Amino acid sequence: MVEKEKKDEEETRKITISVKGIRDDVYRNVSELARHTGKTIGEITNDAYRTFLGTVEGVRNVSQSFIEGAKGAIPRYIDNFKKLEITADDLKDLGQKVAFRNIDELTFKNITDEEFSKYVAFIDGVKVLKIPKTVKKTTVIKISTFVDEIIQE
Repeated sequence: MVEKEKKDEEETRKITISVKGIRDDVYRNVSELARHTGKTIGEITNDAYRTFLGTVEGVRNVSQSFIEGAKGAIPRYIDNFKKLEITADDLKDLGQKVAFRNIDELTFKNITDEEFSKYVAFIDGVKVLKIPKTVKKTTVIKISTFVDEIIQE
């Protein structure tokens, strides 16, 4: 129990630092990844440092937990559809966060607010977005950009 508390304390201890020499294009990519995944730039940077240090130290076998973490960090893109209907089961089958973009009409059915939050990373460039009453509009708005209309059915 004490060991777990120490570990939690170490993981939450954060400091403010300044890193010189970061290329603009790299920073923009990290910033975009953070925005699309809902993580902070610091969290993305920490993940990158951990990955780099693991590689330098000669880690030969990548653990399953790292793979799951990486899958969760980068969403699967579903894009360029005229009309698409998605259920919670569809999202569960994909097994990772999903990003929807460039879809004329996107409809979510048979999904709860919790499932929506768990599986949908962001929504971008959707003309008509239809959500069930089981999903809060505020949950959707927080992760949406360039959505013309949200209809709650």
